[in-house]
Amino acid sequence: MEGSAIYKGRRISGSQSLSTELFLELQVWLKTQPSVGIIALQETHWSIQGEWQSGDWYLVHSPAPKPKQGGVLLGIRKDLLTSTHYSWNELVPGRLLHWRGCIGKQTCDIFNLYQHALAHKTEEQKQLIMKNRRGVWQQLDRALSAFLFRTSRRFRGATKLSFLFS
Repeated sequence: MEGSAIYKGRRISGSQSLSTELFLELQVWLKTQPSVGIIALQETHWSIQGEWQSGDWYLVHSPAPKPKQGGVLLGIRKDLLTSTHYSWNELVPGRLLHWRGCIGKQTCDIFNLYQHALAHKTEEQKQLIMKNRRGVWQQLDRALSAFLFRTSRRFRGATKLSFLFS
């Protein structure tokens, strides 16, 4: 079935935040929304890592190292891709995914970021969360500092922040 949630012959299922049923519902909805070209989902809780195609979409997923945590999924409508030459990198597995490729005539860098939630019960837990947050932002900073000025950058994700660029 076109648009099914199958990855390398395996059905995506389990007790994830993004269940198979919800993922299928999303794919059906996306077919009715041709103006949507890029999707970025956070907190999938999937354990699979990799890229695949499903229906009209090219998808990349980065799982968190620990089960049932994090996970970021990036989807790009295939008709936007002008080339099959693209790459992706898990800068922080399950938290920060970087994709680079051509959309139209422009080389684009797309980031999908899922911030660590600021939920803690003890000072020790708070310090660990803040350390993890710093790690994600440091990796993003390193990636951005390596770019040429001419590339187009897009940010998607659960950051709890607003970005202003000039």
